[in-house]
Amino acid sequence: MRSSWRSVFWNVIAAICFGTMAAICFAVTVDEAKRQEWLGVVIFVCLGLWLGYGTLRCPFVGVYARPQGVVTRSFFLTKTIPWDQVLEFSGGATTGPASGLGARTVTVAYQPPGVAVPRKVTLNTVGVYGLRRGETPADRAIVDLRKHLALRLEGPTSNRQA
Repeated sequence: MRSSWRSVFWNVIAAICFGTMAAICFAVTVDEAKRQEWLGVVIFVCLGLWLGYGTLRCPFVGVYARPQGVVTRSFFLTKTIPWDQVLEFSGGATTGPASGLGARTVTVAYQPPGVAVPRKVTLNTVGVYGLRRGETPADRAIVDLRKHLALRLEGPTSNRQA
């Protein structure tokens, strides 16, 4: 049973794109400094740093089953949903043009403490495209995440309230 779902190929492609854009921003910054356009320097340094940060996070983009909960890491944000808040994992076809290519989504329904209505989050960082017909990486992730949830619910450390 897997505990991480990510697309290494697309993570590398994204890192190359982010890194290239960051390098371009820093090259423009040098040009702006030569022309003494200080507003441009500030803008392109900030943009370059933001893209550089995204470049460093690219290898870690994905969904992970950890002891503390389901962790989803995107280019700029990490979110952890504790196991005792998770209600279910589901999936389905995406909307828009990607659905025609067989793209699938993974959705987690969870209920934070003190919130009456359960929330849903789509885990977009799971590799959702299958290269062949049939089961996609998203479908496999749903099966494995459900197994992880079942293990947490059955385990001796489970503190989920009925």
